[in-house]
Amino acid sequence: SLTSKHYPVENPLTNLPEKETNTALSMDGKGIFDFAVRKVPENIRETAAAAGISLEEIDLFVLHQANDRILQIIAKKLGMPLSKFASNIQEYGNTSAGSIPILLDDCFEKAALKNGSAQKIMMTGFGGGLTWGSILYQL
Repeated sequence: SLTSKHYPVENPLTNLPEKETNTALSMDGKGIFDFAVRKVPENIRETAAAAGISLEEIDLFVLHQANDRILQIIAKKLGMPLSKFASNIQEYGNTSAGSIPILLDDCFEKAALKNGSAQKIMMTGFGGGLTWGSILYQL
């Protein structure tokens, strides 16, 4: 979860006293990690069920690239092989909201995905503000 802390800072852009209070955000990394590995598998299962397909029918999982450990735990919780989870975090790191589009582009470049192939891909984003969502797409 995100928390707000007050830090004294000097603000050269105002005529206010030398020290004023500025609200800065910080992140509870363990809390975010726990949230992701709990909610994301639930959401993936719900999305597949709503589409009337099993997880085994999904050809590729394309998730936000927060870190490798999250991807590994999600794959394990879903009972899916890690090989079904596309990953490029090693090359780019966490690119925030750009991670899924960048990963999709990489998958098409490397021919892991092909238009018109009828492949089913599950795309899942999660993060800022403790939000999450998935979409199932057939090429």
